[in-house]
Amino acid sequence: MSVTRPALETARRVPVRHLLLVTPLVVIAMGAAVNGARARVPENQIPAGVHIGDLDLGGKTLDEARPVLEQWVSHRQSAQIALRCAPDTRISKVWKPDAAKVGLGVNIDGSLDAAAKAGRENIAGTVTHIFSGAKIVRVAAVPAIDETRLTAYLKRQIAADVFRKPKNAQFVLIKGGGFGTHHEQLGTTLDVEASAAAVKQAWTAYLSNTSSGTTGAGGQPAAEHTGDKSETPSTDTGTTTPSQDPIASDGMEAVLSVKTTSPALTSKDLDQIDTLLGAKSSWVGGTTSRLGNIRIAASHINGTLLKPGDVFSYNKIVGPRDEDEGYREAPILVRGKHDKGIAGGICQTSGTLFNAVLASGLKIVERSNHSTPIGYLPTGLDATVSYGSLDLKFKNDSEAPVYVAASLSGRSLTFSLFGKGVPSRKVSLVRGGFSWAGGGYQTQHDRTKPAGYRHVVEPASSGGHATWYRIIKQDGKVVRRDVISSHYSGHTGIVVVGAGPAKPRPVKRPLGAPVTVPGVSPGAGGPAPPPAGANQ
Repeated sequence: MSVTRPALETARRVPVRHLLLVTPLVVIAMGAAVNGARARVPENQIPAGVHIGDLDLGGKTLDEARPVLEQWVSHRQSAQIALRCAPDTRISKVWKPDAAKVGLGVNIDGSLDAAAKAGRENIAGTVTHIFSGAKIVRVAAVPAIDETRLTAYLKRQIAADVFRKPKNAQFVLIKGGGFGTHHEQLGTTLDVEASAAAVKQAWTAYLSNTSSGTTGAGGQPAAEHTGDKSETPSTDTGTTTPSQDPIASDGMEAVLSVKTTSPALTSKDLDQIDTLLGAKSSWVGGTTSRLGNIRIAASHINGTLLKPGDVFSYNKIVGPRDEDEGYREAPILVRGKHDKGIAGGICQTSGTLFNAVLASGLKIVERSNHSTPIGYLPTGLDATVSYGSLDLKFKNDSEAPVYVAASLSGRSLTFSLFGKGVPSRKVSLVRGGFSWAGGGYQTQHDRTKPAGYRHVVEPASSGGHATWYRIIKQDGKVVRRDVISSHYSGHTGIVVVGAGPAKPRPVKRPLGAPVTVPGVSPGAGGPAPPPAGANQ
């Protein structure tokens, strides 16, 4: 049978008119479904299809969902979080505390509230769930972090293990002459704030884990619904079996933040040093306590690096001289008189260093001489120090760093200053004038001592003035002339002489002569001696 063209066109237009009639009906039906869905879900009930993480709470009231969520949270808080440092830090240790131990938790009320709101705000998805049963609305659990607990764990359990003190580059004196350097080592410290942020981020990601291997309520696998796959029904037991939940064994991982710290002295600082600028040695006499005091003070100075323009302060570098620092009592000079005190002898370190600085050509900023000359350095070239008052200061007025080395070999104390050599430069010390006056002794008579007794309590010292000149030449021409002036006040000595009666001199008697005792007759207590010439 043949079909005419007008009839064919009519046949094609009929479905279009039907579609136009059906579309409003669908819209009306969906609107009714939406209104019906809203009407069917009570205010205290979580809409169907709502999951917190991998936990299906759909259809449960808030009271029913709370213990299920608490069980789910407790299970995840027992999971370990691996805390490690980045490979470039070379810190291989890994810390594995439970999440609860570092203060990682979940805001139960906030999470339930978010689940209830999500179901209603996504009502179109809920309607789709009514028709197909395939739509899931996932809500992330709201983290609750105990900041105090997390920070305390990072500081007490990890920071000490991560901490590495930076090590300065070392200037090494080579036996037999010469010198070299050992490279510095960077230090490490834990960035607690950044590390805490990394832990919190790892916990948040862990709570929202929705991989296909996760589980739902009751320990049953929660299907990830896409396309035409249907949701696996879940039970209402409200329990989660840890052994069936792979999340608990997978754990979490956070990379801790570690900061590097540079040492104060690097090999780059030492690269410009190429020569010995000046050195001085002195012999350390006296007690072992005095020697020990000098060793402590010298150890503080050894390794000091002065960059161009830096000023060395003895009191600042050496610090307080007290028993807490290891100093012991030893002979000292107080206003020209000998006494004993803590840290006695350390002026030998300041004086010897002063002479090394003079030889190096560096600028002297502050120096004081003793009240009387001392024996371990030339008169007029000593330097006394007292913490809080008298100091020894000099300035690195060169164009390169200066390294100060101190050594105590046996009883030989040496200070050496290394820096960048200046060709054709020469430093020399020239002795100037000396003038002396005063001195002498004051005699003190002691009646408890016999005549002829004599003891020097305090040695006398003459006062006077000493002058030295430091002359610095460049290419044979004098470029600087410094005057080192010292004034010694001098002190009268004290000598004690005996003023008592002289001791009787012992009487010598011939060998075998009888001994007579005053007040006792010769034979008392025994037979009288026979008369002279009597027969025996």
